[in-house]
Parts: sequence; structure tokens; C-alpha cells
Amino acid sequence: MNISSNPLTYRHGETVMKGEFVFDSARSGPRPGVLVVHEAFGLGDRAMASARRLAEAGYAALAVDLWGNRTQLTEMENVMQTIGGLVADPAAWMGRLDAALAALNGQQGVDPSRSAAIGYCFGGASVLEFARRGAALKGVVSLHGALGPVGDAWSADTVAARILMCVGADDPLIPRDAITGFQQAADGSGVDYEIDIYGGTLHSFTNPAADGPGMPDFAAYNARADRRSWTRTVDFLAEIFA
Repeated sequence: MNISSNPLTYRHGETVMKGEFVFDSARSGPRPGVLVVHEAFGLGDRAMASARRLAEAGYAALAVDLWGNRTQLTEMENVMQTIGGLVADPAAWMGRLDAALAALNGQQGVDPSRSAAIGYCFGGASVLEFARRGAALKGVVSLHGALGPVGDAWSADTVAARILMCVGADDPLIPRDAITGFQQAADGSGVDYEIDIYGGTLHSFTNPAADGPGMPDFAAYNARADRRSWTRTVDFLAEIFA
């Protein structure tokens, strides 16, 4: 195993995005590609670590720079303004993910017919919306991704991806009625989905820094839910690429 991590710059319009392409250079032949979409604060260590773990599992991973220029957000006011601005401009929001997927699929050793995406927090909402709008993906995994920004029309005529959602039972950003609403929209649509709910678990349960200063009180790390959701993510990817 020889894990390589290389900066990968790509664009959507005027936005320059600086992601990181991670793969095992000791492996030969084409392999599935996986987008890793960061949480609301920007591309950082958490998404990078996930990309590396995926590379170790045999995938080619692109840690996506959704904000552009590796922007890091530290103040919650800026976080909410940035998210709100992107959600209000779906062409930019989805366009940046389209550009990331094209950049990933254009790398040597990536099989463009076998692609998936995982996302954390707003990244989780992003990959769900990307799938809902018909992205050419085998599957997406949303890890504590809020459903509020995601549209409510689901149809297998549009959605090619299988869906896995991993949510905390006590996450106020993903209330039970939002989950029920998603199920009601997806049931009978032909969309293949699964929802894993972890008891006693708040928002950002995969992020050890969620317990740190400056984080909202609705977020907390949960090592057990983190471990279980990653195991399910790896199993899910193996299933969709089998």
C-alpha cells in the first residue's frame, strides 16, 4: 500500500476549488471514485482523513472543496450565511459538485462508471440533493446531513443512486418529522434508501471536535455512532460497487 495525496484544482465559473485527490498508487487498474464533501466549516482534517481511509479501502477519493480556495469558516454567522447563499443558488451549489465529480472522474486510475459520494453535515445534505437531482452516482452516504436544504420530490426516474442516511436520534437539525417526510416522499418512488438512526446521539457525531469550544450545544461527538456509521458506510460502498 502506498497512499498518495495530491492537490487537485478545478473550477466552476469564477470559483476556484482546491480539493485533494487521495489514492493507493500501489494498486493497478481502474477503481471506483468517491467524493468526500466536508462539513460546514470547510475542507479540513476530518474530510481529508476520511478520503485517506477510503483510499486504504481501495477507492480513489476526492476531498471536495465546496467553498472554494480552501476557505475555512470559524464563526457560526459566516457558516449560516455561506450555506444560505449556496442553497439559494442551486446552479452554483450543484455546479460545484458536478465540477468535483468531473475532476475526480478525469483522474488516471478512476473508473467513471463507478462513482459515489459521502458527505458530513452540510456535505451530507449536499450529496443527498446531488443524488435527488440525478447525479451519475451509484450511491451516496449522508452523515448527520440536515434534510432542510434537500428538495422533497424523489423519483427513480431521476435518482440513479442508492441512499444511505446516518442520523442521530437527538439531532435537532434532523427532527423525526423531517425523516418521516423524507420517507413519505421516497416510499413508492422506486428510490432505494436506508436510514440508520443512532440513539442518544446529537449532531456532528462523527467529529471529535464537536465537543470543543465554540461549537453549538446541539452537536457532540459520539464514538460509538461514529464507528458504526463508518462501518456501515464501508459496507454500503462495497455493496453498490459489487
